[in-house]
Amino acid sequence: MVNPPSITADKLFRAASVVFDLDGTLIDSAHDVAVAYCMALPKFGFEPPPPESIQIGPPVDVMVRQMIGQDADPALAAAIINEFRRHYDTTDYPTTYLYPGAEELLKRLKSEGIRLAIATYKRTVPTRRILDIKGIADLFDEVLALELHGERLTKYQMLARIMEATQTKPMETFFFGDSVSDIQAGRDHGVKTIAVLYGYESSEELLAAQPDFVCETLTDLLTPPC
Repeated sequence: MVNPPSITADKLFRAASVVFDLDGTLIDSAHDVAVAYCMALPKFGFEPPPPESIQIGPPVDVMVRQMIGQDADPALAAAIINEFRRHYDTTDYPTTYLYPGAEELLKRLKSEGIRLAIATYKRTVPTRRILDIKGIADLFDEVLALELHGERLTKYQMLARIMEATQTKPMETFFFGDSVSDIQAGRDHGVKTIAVLYGYESSEELLAAQPDFVCETLTDLLTPPC
């Protein structure tokens, strides 16, 4: 299998709309997420593991099951999730940071009149807080998180709503993501998919999903477009 080419500024800046996943794509939130889990566990009698040992990326319920056991009482798992969210939703995210080049790239795309959006499996509350705290909330035309008016959205549904809201077509849209589900959702819509190789999912899995392009670092896209 031939690896896809790297996305270039020349190609990207011709888009009408650029959509980004959040965790592992624009921001690295791993440590703050892990710390919130570690703060939640002792209340229920569990010894928290070292934060750096917690695998970030799977949905919250999957992560909790990995830590407390697959056969644990569902009510216990739900209580731990709620406690995690209580800690995570009120933090100032001190160790969450934008990946190098992210803010400058977003500002350059915005200045060119390109519509920007986020499609994330993070919940709305932390998504909005992080965007505000990091000072990039005003750069996005659309922000779709896991739940919208109580409805849990898939990435496929998010992309559909974003393209409708921004009045852009699949052939005009690029989607950056660090997971196989991101690439699959983009491919199913016919948008140009860009697998970021610095995120939480392995490069091998991402390449096997056959993205249109890859991105090793966002700073590579700061060369002015032709």
